[in-house]
Amino acid sequence: MFRSLCLKSILLLLVVAATRSAESKEQWLIGEFENFQIYSNARKTYTKRIVQELRDVREALVDVFPEYVDRSQQNLRVYVCRNQITVSRFSEIYNGRPKTINGLFSRDYEGPFIVVNAGGDFDSTRQVVYHEYVHFLTHNRKRRIPPWLNEGIAETFSTIEFKKDRVRVGEVDPKNLALLERERLIPLDRFFKISRSSPEYNSNQHGRTIFYAQSWALVHYLIYGKSDIPTETRNELLEAAVKKPWITEQEFTRIMGFDFKQMERRLRRYVSGGRNSIQIYDRRNFDTKVEIEFRKASEAEISLIYGALLLAARDPNDAHSYLINAYKKIENSPEAAAFRGYLNIKRRQWDFAAKYLEEAVDRGSTSPSPYFYYTLSRIQSSYPGQKIRRYSFNQGETKKLVGSLLKARELGESREELYQRLGEVWLGSTIKPDEEDLATLIEGHRLYPEDAQIGFYLAFLYFENRDYEEAARLIEFFLAQNLDRVAADNFKGLQRGLKEELAEN
Repeated sequence: MFRSLCLKSILLLLVVAATRSAESKEQWLIGEFENFQIYSNARKTYTKRIVQELRDVREALVDVFPEYVDRSQQNLRVYVCRNQITVSRFSEIYNGRPKTINGLFSRDYEGPFIVVNAGGDFDSTRQVVYHEYVHFLTHNRKRRIPPWLNEGIAETFSTIEFKKDRVRVGEVDPKNLALLERERLIPLDRFFKISRSSPEYNSNQHGRTIFYAQSWALVHYLIYGKSDIPTETRNELLEAAVKKPWITEQEFTRIMGFDFKQMERRLRRYVSGGRNSIQIYDRRNFDTKVEIEFRKASEAEISLIYGALLLAARDPNDAHSYLINAYKKIENSPEAAAFRGYLNIKRRQWDFAAKYLEEAVDRGSTSPSPYFYYTLSRIQSSYPGQKIRRYSFNQGETKKLVGSLLKARELGESREELYQRLGEVWLGSTIKPDEEDLATLIEGHRLYPEDAQIGFYLAFLYFENRDYEEAARLIEFFLAQNLDRVAADNFKGLQRGLKEELAEN
């Protein structure tokens, strides 16, 4: 038995050593273009082609929805791998073997990234990758895009096709078309109210699928449908959709000139009649041709590439030696310090995480993630489980934590958790937020109106600032939603406190 274990251990060490040896001989190239950070061990021509496609998706999207694309985007990492052998060194393990990846869009602690297998069948995953990439392009804090419009845009642009000098946008997805032809539409009075917490949006069953298909059909009809709807009317409808929680039938009829039932009949005819069209762009007219200056990655930088990808897909122990090597050998690198911090987060070693993330900030990181996760690590370190109570943070601590979160926001971070953590810090602070601080939470509620955590923190701060009318409005809004027990109890407790305060005054 002991002999068998020893042999297995030796064989495993030999496999690891052989893998490391192969990696050390690899040549990876690093380049930048606009907000793309590019890492590739594939051919330069193929790598440039992928980046050009990503740039052309953005150009086509800006042509139709210029106000929806955030021009101050976070960086997007693009990993272009030569073949499946490269991919197998970091991809998720399934049934004892590395999974095959042709292409994926994912997120880790540092933010979004794309992986493309140059030796695989990227066409099989291109639609999924570009669907998520369009979400990345339209995710910003200037506009709240409702789920139906968000998914409809992403589905419409996900089928984009690239020819030598042309880009074709709006190709019909046969799966969406087949589903819509055999299933009933979601009534529009329900459809427009679907939020990210609704079962139709979150279920992996039929409801989520028909919602995606119907979102595609409506957006495709509005953009490319051969109809009598003027462009100005379409734009007015979409503007109403991003300004209000949902479109009422009265508002819809005023803008469009017909009601929900008529719109549903139009969609049915559109789907069954095949009267959809596409938009063809001349790629030569797009603003920018991709030109990338590549440099050869050092051995330590290759360690950081593999360490980052392994941390996202496997056990942190698999990434440990790569990230430690990168941290030790890449002098003054904010990325190397940040990923060492992320390694500690994954291991729930909050003190160490805060230390290295603060070091990444001190080294001049321009990424929002070290600022955001530094605050999270400090909160977890001081208050495990984030069970923060009133007066947990003094003025100095509050200013440092809030300042770090606002810096993350300035650098492009705008997900729900940023606003949740801001509310959490103010809830536990010994000082009150000023109008500008409160406006940031109001922004979070506008972007994520169904998020009960953001809503509770904002209602609490309204209450603290004696804005009882706004506090009562938020409390009533959320208590009318389908909240879980804890969230409902929090709002009910705040409501009791508000009633007692009003009774005393």
